[in-house]
Amino acid sequence: MKTISFAVLTAVLALAIPQRAVAQDVKTSIVGTWKITSQVRKEIATGASANTFGPKPVGYVTYTKSGHMVWFFVSSDRQAPANANLTDAERAHLFRTLAGGSGTYTVDGKKVTMRYDASWHQLWTGTDVALDAEINGTTLTLTNAPFKSPQDGKDVTVVTTWERVD
Repeated sequence: MKTISFAVLTAVLALAIPQRAVAQDVKTSIVGTWKITSQVRKEIATGASANTFGPKPVGYVTYTKSGHMVWFFVSSDRQAPANANLTDAERAHLFRTLAGGSGTYTVDGKKVTMRYDASWHQLWTGTDVALDAEINGTTLTLTNAPFKSPQDGKDVTVVTTWERVD
């Protein structure tokens, strides 16, 4: 009787103690639609960070079973122009506050490589961009390798997080 009671108590305690989230297999778990929750640019030398598209960017990425992907997001603080006849300054601001791309992707372990057939940046079109990927529960985190920022020449990395919606 004591053995059974001890076994039951042990099982109850094991279930009651919070478990650390277990990283999931990226290749099978990435398929679906994800909503962006943040994008943070981190300077390698100083550790300084900034929310690239504001504190709450808006947009989605979808990865299909057949190996295609499309993503698009914008800053949360975008202002609507005064009217449909945009000024050059309004066009430039709207362009600076969006990002997107489409193409195919492959997964090798925890590395997702996207082959762009179209991108807002155009320099990415026709190229491969590799990202480290981790999926914990309903959160997808994508981190690029360090690169030299074209804006200020600093070595940076960008971490983008997504929450599963489908």
